[in-house]
Amino acid sequence: MKWEIDKISQLKTQYVVRIKRDLDSIEGIWLSELPSSGQTTYIELDINAFIEEINIIEHDQSEYSARVTGDTNELIGVIEEIDQEDSLHYFRISSDCLIMLESKGFRLSLGKFYKMSIPANIVYITRC
Repeated sequence: MKWEIDKISQLKTQYVVRIKRDLDSIEGIWLSELPSSGQTTYIELDINAFIEEINIIEHDQSEYSARVTGDTNELIGVIEEIDQEDSLHYFRISSDCLIMLESKGFRLSLGKFYKMSIPANIVYITRC
């Protein structure tokens, strides 16, 4: 998915990057060669936590959304697929962004929308 680099800050040896497009924004640890602010690039998101470690609530909104509140990403999306054998949930937050989430056995409902509050320090952003 293609996003604009909105803000870059350094936290010890890591860079925290806020990306944006339209009304959406996401913040996380940047794992690729450092981009320039204002640059537009394709990225991939990874969440470094199990579902059980994330604040999740079922949501009645049926529109995708991503915004940063403080140091937390508030993502609204739908569980598009569940791989029961590997305990993986595929969480869609836009038409071109699907995030894979691991589970220790907890199962969300397929086809339901959820709001997930995910700290920026466990979101990894990589340039594709």
